Amino acid sequence: MIDLPAYPKGAPLEVIFEYDSDGIIHISVIDSTAGTLLGELNIERTSNLTEDEVRAKQRRVEKMAIG
Repeated sequence: MIDLPAYPKGAPLEVIFEYDSDGIIHISVIDSTAGTLLGELNIERTSNLTEDEVRAKQRRVEKMAIG
C-alpha cells in the first residue's frame, strides 16, 4: 500500500487511476499544489482479485488521499 505523509483535511491531492491493456490498474497520488508525486500503487490482474476487491482497494486509496 502507499505510505502517504499526513496532510490536513481538504489538502488539494489528486488521485489518478489508469488502466492498461494488460488489466493492470496504476494509481498515483499527487500533491496538486506542489505537483509532487506522493506515491504510486499498481494492482495487477495476476493477483486474481474480484471486481469488488479491486473497487475496495480503489476506495481505500481514495480515502487515504482525502484523509
